[in-house]
Amino acid sequence: MKNCINKFTKITLKCLTVFAILAVGFLGIFSAPLMNIAKLMAETDYTQFVAAGLKLLNMPKSAKLNQVVKVPFGKSDSSSDVINTKILNPKGEVIFDNFAQDLTIYTSVVKNDTTKTYDLTPNKVGTYKVQYSVEGATNRNLAVQEYKIVVTGVKPVISFEENTKYIIPSVTNGSYQIVLPNPLAVDSQGYEVAEDKVLDNLEITVKDSYTNTSYNSDLAIVDDYFIKVVDGHYAFTPNAEADCTYTVTYTYTDISTGLTVSEVFEINYEKAFDANSIDLGFKFNGSMPDSLELGVEKTLPTVSVYDNNDSELKLEAYTDVNVVFVPNSTNASKYESLLDDGKDYITVATSNVVTPMYPTTDGTYKITYKISDFYNLSQNKVNKTLVYTINDVKDSTAPKTYAVKDYKDAIVFDTQDTTKVVGVKEDYEPVEVEYMIPTKVATGTEVYLPAIFAKDNFTKYENMLSSLKRVIVPESGSNTTVTTCYKEVEGTMQRVTVSPYETASYKFETPGTYTVRYEAKDEAGKYNYTGLNFTIVVEDGFVDEVAPKITMTGVPSTSKPGEVVSFNKPKVVDYIGTSSVDTDVVDKKLEIGYYYYTGSMTLDTLKAELNKVKNNETSTLVEIKEDEKDSNKLSFIAPESNVTVVAVAYDDSNNQSIEQRSISIVNIVDTTAPVISTTDTSYVNGLLSENLKQDEIINLPSLVVTDGENADYLEGHVTVVDKDGNSVSVIGAKYTISNKALSISNARFVATKSGEYTINYTINDIGGNYVVKSYIVSVTDTKAPTIEVDSTVTTVEVGETFTMPTITVKDNGEVLTNAYSEIRFVGDNNPSYRFNNGTKEFTALEAGVFTYEYYAKDEAGNETISGPYTFTAKDTINPTIELDRDLNADKHYPLEKEGDVIKAIYLPGFTAEDELNGIKETKVEVLSPSSKSLTVKAENDGTYSFVPTVDGVYTIVYTAIDNANNQTKDEYLIKIGDNTVPSIVINNQDVNAPSELKINSTLELDLSEISVSDAGTTKTAEDLTSEYTNNGVKMFTVKVTGPDGSTISVNDGAEYEYTLSKTGKYTITYTARDKAGNEEVIKKYVEVYADDSNSVISSETWGVVLIVVSLAILGGVVIYFIKTRDKKPTAKKLTDKKDNKND
Repeated sequence: MKNCINKFTKITLKCLTVFAILAVGFLGIFSAPLMNIAKLMAETDYTQFVAAGLKLLNMPKSAKLNQVVKVPFGKSDSSSDVINTKILNPKGEVIFDNFAQDLTIYTSVVKNDTTKTYDLTPNKVGTYKVQYSVEGATNRNLAVQEYKIVVTGVKPVISFEENTKYIIPSVTNGSYQIVLPNPLAVDSQGYEVAEDKVLDNLEITVKDSYTNTSYNSDLAIVDDYFIKVVDGHYAFTPNAEADCTYTVTYTYTDISTGLTVSEVFEINYEKAFDANSIDLGFKFNGSMPDSLELGVEKTLPTVSVYDNNDSELKLEAYTDVNVVFVPNSTNASKYESLLDDGKDYITVATSNVVTPMYPTTDGTYKITYKISDFYNLSQNKVNKTLVYTINDVKDSTAPKTYAVKDYKDAIVFDTQDTTKVVGVKEDYEPVEVEYMIPTKVATGTEVYLPAIFAKDNFTKYENMLSSLKRVIVPESGSNTTVTTCYKEVEGTMQRVTVSPYETASYKFETPGTYTVRYEAKDEAGKYNYTGLNFTIVVEDGFVDEVAPKITMTGVPSTSKPGEVVSFNKPKVVDYIGTSSVDTDVVDKKLEIGYYYYTGSMTLDTLKAELNKVKNNETSTLVEIKEDEKDSNKLSFIAPESNVTVVAVAYDDSNNQSIEQRSISIVNIVDTTAPVISTTDTSYVNGLLSENLKQDEIINLPSLVVTDGENADYLEGHVTVVDKDGNSVSVIGAKYTISNKALSISNARFVATKSGEYTINYTINDIGGNYVVKSYIVSVTDTKAPTIEVDSTVTTVEVGETFTMPTITVKDNGEVLTNAYSEIRFVGDNNPSYRFNNGTKEFTALEAGVFTYEYYAKDEAGNETISGPYTFTAKDTINPTIELDRDLNADKHYPLEKEGDVIKAIYLPGFTAEDELNGIKETKVEVLSPSSKSLTVKAENDGTYSFVPTVDGVYTIVYTAIDNANNQTKDEYLIKIGDNTVPSIVINNQDVNAPSELKINSTLELDLSEISVSDAGTTKTAEDLTSEYTNNGVKMFTVKVTGPDGSTISVNDGAEYEYTLSKTGKYTITYTARDKAGNEEVIKKYVEVYADDSNSVISSETWGVVLIVVSLAILGGVVIYFIKTRDKKPTAKKLTDKKDNKND
């Protein structure tokens, strides 16, 4: 592999890979202990129970990846006890269990009988967990104790350029060679790896799922091997005999740690795949700018591609982005020396990051995107070319000003004219000193204003220098530009003229409030006078003799050599006085410093050292920096000896305030575990002797812990867990160190649940040795459970069966799965019902209000009742109607007479039913065509009869009403008498049914030319428009609708005259009716077209509108799409259609 790779052409890495190194801070072992409790059964003989203890020497808290860390065996306080130890990796997998029969199965943990440790070699970054439990004779046990070991270390990282010519496609066939991209790598230390080193330690395997054959890049040097080397890259061409998946696996091995990282890609191989069927679509991941800012870097949007023909096909593409500046012809000479050889443009960028540097008054910026998918790229073809032109490039940003230290030494002067400033040294970094400008001063004070510095996105410093000003703005009156300084010159104080890069001064002679502005203006005329300004209050007789107040919190009292000492950044405020009511702030900007020193130092010596720091002289004080991960904290590495942390602050009157905190640096080797003792007699053999009830306060035993001479560094923690392993809040615990011992007292908790509670005292010393002592208390269940109703019901239907809402029975928030519960209907006024307490199914047999409650009882016999609740049963179901015969099947009846009397029509009888309340009333109604109610007679045979009056449609209504007044109505329509539709004859078709008309023509219908015949009688449509059917409808109507279906209104003052103002197909609907309501409908269609002149104008205008709209949408960005495609045939105009017809 190396011999092959060394022959590769070295390719420079063009992208920087940003990598964040995993930093794991110091974690407390007991901040959130996890404990699985060994449950004691109810029949346990507590007189025999003895709580076990555990000692751990040098328990580690942290470790490095792949470095051995020693986990102690542990020791119980009884030789007959057995300690079980399990180690879990960060994934929660058990990687060691000392109870296993064969310990050689564990590869990362080795039992070391010499050192009495389990030697763990962690191979994963994260938190390892070590779990200890003690099992002994005579019910002697210790709940599982868990300790955490935080393993830090970083695997290498590989990544791939996002926009590269080397693409791994999602699907391919056998026609394309796949040239694989070389990854970028960052090693375990966070450093970028050179490309040749990456390739030296990279392995690529390619496997096809059809034959399960794997190919390795190490063999790429072999002739005719499946994987080949092409221009410094590995490549292969899929050639399986059937469709399958090719899996490409990159594996990179870190040189120093041996850790590996992998990246896997899958390629679908489809022999029938046709890349020519892809219709490449694209979208920008962001918006294209319509303007650019001079001198400001702009990232142009990247491109995502897709297949318009297959939305599920995943496509990758390479985008070649090129940005050029093209000067105008009249100004080309200005940029002639910058033009690309033989070109009329200047190449600005060849990626999607651009920094415009040339004003657009002299030209434009042209951005070209060339997009190629994998398949076209392999043939050196481009799918799409997009060109954008941006004209609106300008400088609209004002410069930013700073108050800084004098920087005359950083100024670069012209070699010929030594008074002319031509720039600032490249390595110059301005030191901001805003705190030097006071907030409040006495009248007559000379205030010194630091030098002014400015930065701009485009204009150079030397071209802004003349605009740099320090301006005094009073509340009223004229502004003053400060150009002098009152300072010592040749032994005397003089007011001299100074430059912007030097300190200036101004004497405030009049009381009031002033604003000091630091101003600058760039070449584009952008003026900054609001960005940096200060307020100075001038007051007669003001004297500031109060130093700033410093508040320091979170500084640890002890640390170890080499540990990171971190604490909160001190709070510093310059109050006007020292009283608590003096809350006014004098100086809002203060000079503050943070330092530490080792050993001891008097206050006078400290002040002298601080004075050296202030004057930039060498000092023994070490500056404390801001924490890299948290700007609200300060941190430093603890030295070998005790240190003192110092915070110092100066206000504008040079009042100094100093705060100090001492930190003991502990460097002790401690291999002896602490010793726990107690004189508490309430606990016998680790068990609380008295009986306890729920909600009682349990007092925990008081302990005394000794650890030789190292008691001052003991740390203790007491935890309580209930029978389910849930942590219980411990209150009042008091930890006191005195007389070389740690005392733990006054700890207690509230036993809200019944059952056994486990109390664990865990003590650790400076050497990482741990000792654990456990106690057990048992609490009797004396508390009634609670009932939570899932929902309530308000109304139900009489006769319908439903399931009553269920309940949840809880005891102190814990769900009781074995509690007894039932529903009880209470009171003497419940209507009749059926109810099953097993299934909770309820059926109301009559309407009314029902009252019920829930009853529950826990295993200890504690009872509770919830309720009462009520709901109302109602009958809201309508009765049903069933006709003796289907009236819909016989919908036409003759209108007959016997002599002068019209014969009756007989209707079917019906049956009405209501299962719950019965039927109160039934009836049959008949309405004539004019909606007049007719007399209905009930016949003896169950039918109904009525006598019709005229031809037409009659409405039959069957009605049933139950005893709850629920009503059902069934309606039927029957036709009696005349059943023949009239006929329509349209005369004068050119008027009443024209086939086409010009736009804006008038359609004027002549209804006298339309005849309607019915029952041997013929009338004109004009006559029938004033006659009505038996049910009140006009016997002839006309309706005209437009191409969009809208009704066309009649012209004002006319009856049947319409203006057709749009092109398209219109519909004329003629409807004729006879007295019985029989209808005949005829529709005629009219094509309305535009005349010749209108069609041409419409066509040309449409093209112009399209162009204007495209410009308006893009707002200054002109887009050209360059793509070859066959043109579609031109669509015919309406005028063409008309002319053809005339031909």
